[in-house]
Amino acid sequence: MNTNKLLIDFITEFDAAANLSDGFAVLEKAVEKLGFSAIAYTLIPVGLNALESNNPTFLASANFSQDFLAHYAGANFAADDFTIKRILNGNLKPMNWWQEERRGLLLEPEKKVIETAKTDYSINNGLSIPMLSSPQHIAGASVISEENDAYFTMLLEERLALLRAIITLFHHRVYGNFDYRKAFYLPILDSLTEREKRVLQFLVTGQPYKAMDRNSGLSASAAANGRSDLFRKFAVKNASELAYLAGLHNLIEML
Repeated sequence: MNTNKLLIDFITEFDAAANLSDGFAVLEKAVEKLGFSAIAYTLIPVGLNALESNNPTFLASANFSQDFLAHYAGANFAADDFTIKRILNGNLKPMNWWQEERRGLLLEPEKKVIETAKTDYSINNGLSIPMLSSPQHIAGASVISEENDAYFTMLLEERLALLRAIITLFHHRVYGNFDYRKAFYLPILDSLTEREKRVLQFLVTGQPYKAMDRNSGLSASAAANGRSDLFRKFAVKNASELAYLAGLHNLIEML
């Protein structure tokens, strides 16, 4: 394989991508040329109760089992995904799923996630490559293979450096583009009612709560209910905490 040509082709096509979907299609094509079956990428907002109330938003290859992703969401596997836990703790080393299991480093609920992938969906091997661990976000990509362990090990030995390079280029584009980043907030934003959005927009202004009735167009009782719902959804105790999170994640600009 001419890895230099693959990298040059990726950069050229990626620079020409007009949107997030087109950019991911370029990444998907390059990953498959490297010999992997498929890839999934996610960016997860931290501190917004995202993992407790919503599953991560994945960009996934056409060859990445949609049935597994549906199972992952329905079973709330994100809560027991050892790769997410480690990235949240600042671990940015690549994680070979079954290698970690063979080393005895996974808890039983964590084993169940990858065992389900292998047993029910023929995902024989997987590698997660963390991209980011910050107070605002975690991010990373996972490549999978239906091939045997020996072949997967060969792929990693020969092509892991190039794989990480192209995923890093993709991640930096996503993270540096507000509209691309917004795509990963949609489950959170879509969970808000119009009333909740209006209350949130008011709360970040810092005006006294008694002014909400006059300035938001909501009755005092409706505004109070909206505020309580927001506190519950974002797992915060007061308006100051909510305003801080909204500012940290640019939520008002996304509404």
